[in-house]
Amino acid sequence: MFSFIGAGEDVVKVATTISITNTVVWEQTTEGTKEMFENENAAQGRFYDKMATCCPSGMAPSDRKKMRKKFSEEYYDKDKK
Repeated sequence: MFSFIGAGEDVVKVATTISITNTVVWEQTTEGTKEMFENENAAQGRFYDKMATCCPSGMAPSDRKKMRKKFSEEYYDKDKK
């Protein structure tokens, strides 16, 4: 799972060229930088919490892959815990 975080460029366009779907655009200000890091840290916490509890040992590999893909797609969704 990768995220592309950028300011001062077309973040979505650049990320798409390298097949990254999780993107964040932020303002190059002190407050914007602070908010970006808070958002990223919270997203990482949610993602790793899900990964730690998601996949029982008996889960089929194909189901595990689908679940991990879903978690990646929801990476920045604050309401999905």
